[in-house]
Amino acid sequence: MIRYKRGFYTRKLLIKKTWPIKAFISFGQTHDESYWEFELKSNYPKDYLLLFEAIFNSKLAEFYLEVKYRLREEGNPEINVDHINHFPIPDLDFNYRTIKEIVEIVKSLKSPDLDGFRRKELQAKLNWS
Repeated sequence: MIRYKRGFYTRKLLIKKTWPIKAFISFGQTHDESYWEFELKSNYPKDYLLLFEAIFNSKLAEFYLEVKYRLREEGNPEINVDHINHFPIPDLDFNYRTIKEIVEIVKSLKSPDLDGFRRKELQAKLNWS
């Protein structure tokens, strides 16, 4: 669904290499070595980047990755590219309606005109969908 890429001038998902996990979308080339860069495989709509941003910024993803990787390793290890590549994302082909709903919520959350109450409401919906 997403694949690790480095240095292309495309829209991509950046995932911080250190804890806590944080993901966001970038629209240009990034030279920051503190982020993993992923792009969508060509057969997925561009809006799916918003879906992956929501997934990796979720409390469930944070919990899963911390229990599976961080708590098992000594010290404070970085988030490895394999941690992201092995994250269990279900088949997206049959869940179009749910994906579209998540993408629309993320788009709304990125709106600069969103008031605080509506933002909390949308965040709650995203965390409990």
